[in-house]
Amino acid sequence: MGTIDLAVLDDSQFVRTYSGSVHPVAANFHRFVEAVARTGHFGRVRYLVPVRSLRIWEDDPRLPAVDQDVLEVVPTAPFGGSLDYLMRSPYLTVRNWGLINNAVAASDVVWLRLPASNAPIALLAARRHGVPHFSGVAGSAGQDAHARAIPSRLDVAAPAVNAMFVQMARSAARSGPVATLGDDLFYGVIGADVVETSLEWAADHTAERHAERLVGWLRPQFPHLPW
Repeated sequence: MGTIDLAVLDDSQFVRTYSGSVHPVAANFHRFVEAVARTGHFGRVRYLVPVRSLRIWEDDPRLPAVDQDVLEVVPTAPFGGSLDYLMRSPYLTVRNWGLINNAVAASDVVWLRLPASNAPIALLAARRHGVPHFSGVAGSAGQDAHARAIPSRLDVAAPAVNAMFVQMARSAARSGPVATLGDDLFYGVIGADVVETSLEWAADHTAERHAERLVGWLRPQFPHLPW
């Protein structure tokens, strides 16, 4: 096992079951993070994601649980999309600042999966503690941002929300490198009509095939780290 401690910030929504397992609601990006953690270059990998409890009337999640032997889940406050985050940003910032700040301070490098509503907090924490960061942006980040942004009845707010995400990405790029990764890593939101495809993807080795490629890209970006 490596000695590099990594913090990964992701906006994907997760639910915690009564047994304590943590499952994504509609994305499989955690499988890629797990694959990166298993490359052997990293020590602790903290996964900062919004987590809520499974509601009593909900069925058990269908998507694979996070492997908590590989990823240390740091549960940030849940929210119902980016517009909801903006409307409750003072409360959510207060709730999340301590968790994100402590996780970043204890890490050697921070990975921001953009777009992410909590990214400004993570960027501020990284700059405060002098922790380097990089960003991962999907090839279809624009559509991804729109899909997360707001319910259809509030589409009028989409341009403003997406402009916020663009500005966020530019801010991150000014102080850290940016990796563009393919859509086959399921950066985007998974709709109910493609859950079966998602489950099939989770069973193959797509994530493992790309994990070493990402690590290879990171080495020259952060040569001071003990690779």
